[in-house]
Amino acid sequence: MSNITSAGVAQFFSPMGQELWAKARAEEYDAASFMLAFRNAYPLELLRVVANQLDISTGVRRKFPSLAPRGVVLDRSLFEQASCEAVARFRATYMQGDTLCDITGGAGIDTFFLASSFSTTHYVEIDPVRHALFCENSRRWGASSSSLETFCADSLSYLKDSRQTYDWIFVDPARRSGDGTRHAEMSAWRPDIVAQQQLLCSSARKVGVKIAPAYDITRLRKEISTMESLRVISVGGEVKEIFAQMSAQGDSIRCTLHAVCLTKEGTPFFEISREGHGDRMLPSSSEATYLYDPDAALIKAGLVHETGALFSMSCVAPHGVLLLKNSYEEDFPGRVLRIQHIFSWSKKRTQTYLRTHGVVGATIIRRDFPLSVQEIRRRFHLFGESANTFLYFTTRGCGERIVIHAEREL
Repeated sequence: MSNITSAGVAQFFSPMGQELWAKARAEEYDAASFMLAFRNAYPLELLRVVANQLDISTGVRRKFPSLAPRGVVLDRSLFEQASCEAVARFRATYMQGDTLCDITGGAGIDTFFLASSFSTTHYVEIDPVRHALFCENSRRWGASSSSLETFCADSLSYLKDSRQTYDWIFVDPARRSGDGTRHAEMSAWRPDIVAQQQLLCSSARKVGVKIAPAYDITRLRKEISTMESLRVISVGGEVKEIFAQMSAQGDSIRCTLHAVCLTKEGTPFFEISREGHGDRMLPSSSEATYLYDPDAALIKAGLVHETGALFSMSCVAPHGVLLLKNSYEEDFPGRVLRIQHIFSWSKKRTQTYLRTHGVVGATIIRRDFPLSVQEIRRRFHLFGESANTFLYFTTRGCGERIVIHAEREL
């Protein structure tokens, strides 16, 4: 937890605190200058809460656009772990039922949006300051007090003591320890999902677990044996989370894998799935008119070739992610570029091509290529970026290293 205290939260929501918060925003203070300007005029606990809100205010407006005008008070660690509004809204379209328990309440963004899909919603949070923040935030957001109940309690003890069977349990494990250290191992997260599978699945018909986007999916399927499905969710081309759905009848070997691409507003514009294991292979090709670079969700989920088959495409390499086609597919989920030239990689050949074609700036992308982007820029003096010119450094299935020069169609 940050240095925000219960006393500071209470002072922040008092008339004095709200007046100070309005003044800080109106005069456009940043956190450091605010603390310096008011350090002797107000209680330190209050100053810390206001400074914290100034620190995250820009991110709050971007991450929670509909809630920000109503007021979102969080500490930084809560803000960083909270789901973005787009994903939270989308999740509420498939997590539905009569009863829900969010056993890792935290910021409560998920709780708030999921509550609209359930008759009764329980929010459980062990930290009293975070619990108090959610109670105040949810009131400002307009949550229904008749259908939403909050509990300041240890989540696992709460489940054991309540003896209630929910339609859904939602879990967003804490991936940082008390000193702020981020843990990559799932066994170090709290609660420990792997160790608590039996308790979770016996307490609900379905359990939804939010997983960090960088987590390895193959490893995840081995660790969680009760998994029914996995959703890799991207917003605006960036993977935001992996969502694991568990149940007592789940089988990770046969679980369905989904890739979901959302707009920044949370509207799904592409979704594809595959049941069980087994990769689909596309035919390789050496030439085409258009290069297709798939959305990050498709790459993370390993569903690039399934997507390519849907659009009748070929691939640059059998196990690669770059796709090719002679015609333009407007609805393709990812970047679509017109190919200018494909040539075999060598330092001399690349230097000659760039000089001859006047390429002095480009977006550099490497896929299965030994040189880093920084090294490529250094070797060829490509220090300028370009939103329209792209150079892909990659490797064909035969092992031939190539460069693809492509342009965005204006």
